[in-house]
Amino acid sequence: NGSQPYGDSGPVFRPHEGGIPGLARDNPEAQLVDQYVSWVAERARFGHNYLRPERLFVDLFDLTNWRLIEAKASEARKELRMAIGQLLDYRRYYPGRSPSLAVLLRHRPSSGKVRMLTDNRITVIWRTPSGRFTPKRWQEERGS
Repeated sequence: NGSQPYGDSGPVFRPHEGGIPGLARDNPEAQLVDQYVSWVAERARFGHNYLRPERLFVDLFDLTNWRLIEAKASEARKELRMAIGQLLDYRRYYPGRSPSLAVLLRHRPSSGKVRMLTDNRITVIWRTPSGRFTPKRWQEERGS
C-alpha cells in the first residue's frame, strides 16, 4: 500500500493537508505546523503518521530528513519536557529505521531550554520575528 512506507507493523503515513489531525485548524500548534510547512515550501515532504496501537497522530513527519516533529505553542519547561516524552514514546513505533527528533516552537527558547532538548538529541526549530524558521541541531550543540 502506497500510504504505508514503513510496512504493515509501522506507522501509517498520511500526506500533510493542513493542521494536525484531530486538532482544530485554529489551534496554535496546528497553525504553527502550517506556517512551518509553508515556509519550507515543499509540502510533499511532510505528513502525519498514525500510530495504530495508540490511535495517535504525530504532529508532523519530515520524510526528507526522516524526522518526527512535535509542535508546542509554548516554550515553558513543562511543555518542552512533555515534548521530549512524546517524541521518545512515538519513536518506539518505527521498526527498523529510527527517526531523528525535533521540537517546533513559536519563539526561541532560553539557552538552557535549548540545551535541555539538544542534550537529548532533539533538534529545536523556532520561528523568528520575521517569520522564518531557525533550527538548532543537537549535533551543533555538541560540536560534532
